[in-house]
Amino acid sequence: MTTRPGSPRITAELKALRVLGSSSLSAARRRASAVLSEALRCERCAKLLGHVFDDLGSTLFLDDDPSALACAFDRNERDADAPRVLAACIVLSGRGRVRVRVDGARC
Repeated sequence: MTTRPGSPRITAELKALRVLGSSSLSAARRRASAVLSEALRCERCAKLLGHVFDDLGSTLFLDDDPSALACAFDRNERDADAPRVLAACIVLSGRGRVRVRVDGARC
């Protein structure tokens, strides 16, 4: 079963949308592009962007909490804008989680 990020129930649960001030994934993606453009002009934010996948791993999920992820970075690499920058990364490159259900399988 695959999580459907566009469904109203799932969209309401996405913390990245709230951080970006958006109510839909499509609006959040438009906002995220602007946020990342701004972030590239900020030395600290650009440094954070340079380390996102090194510090967090190669996969971001749409239901990740950007504020919690910001804590994975050193204090000198993050500021009050870090959750917003990470929310932008989440909505632009995150994917839905996939749940696999296997009935009667033996390992």
